[in-house]
Amino acid sequence: MNEIDHAIGTVDRLYRAVTGRDAPELTGVYAAIPAEKDPIEHVNEQMELLARALGGAAPAPMRQFFTPPMSVWMGPHEHALLIDLPGVRREDLQLTIEGRVLVIAGARRSISDPTTPFRPTEGSHRVMMSEHAFGAFVRRIPLPPTCRVEEINARLHDGVLEIHLPHDSAAAPRRAISVSS
Repeated sequence: MNEIDHAIGTVDRLYRAVTGRDAPELTGVYAAIPAEKDPIEHVNEQMELLARALGGAAPAPMRQFFTPPMSVWMGPHEHALLIDLPGVRREDLQLTIEGRVLVIAGARRSISDPTTPFRPTEGSHRVMMSEHAFGAFVRRIPLPPTCRVEEINARLHDGVLEIHLPHDSAAAPRRAISVSS
């Protein structure tokens, strides 16, 4: 919880710096955090969006995160996930399973990183503007109940991470849930 408290404190300080007032007390839920996202990652992403909208840099304690785009395909015997990761090296990518959640984490190195393969062709350059996301990323994907976890396989090819989630063709059992008053 310490990281979440730190992120909330950062938001309060940013609000105070921009408006000159204390942040208003929130009642109820402002916005839901998607189930596949880490709450700390989501807050950091929102902070970066706010900082960009205000024309400034992200607050110093924040780590840069981005969420690579993904497509999900469903067949009779498997789900296929396609995640765009151009410029991400295989050694900078980790796939793990935590309970029934597939966690895809890694980093895309920026042009200022001396180990990046992206180099200007002549002279010394500095980035004037970039729409490319660099830095760390994490995606959390809940696995279908019929997924055969031990048979999951993945490959990185032409900047696309392809993950195959084999599953039993039988649908998960359905049951009615009664609603009490």
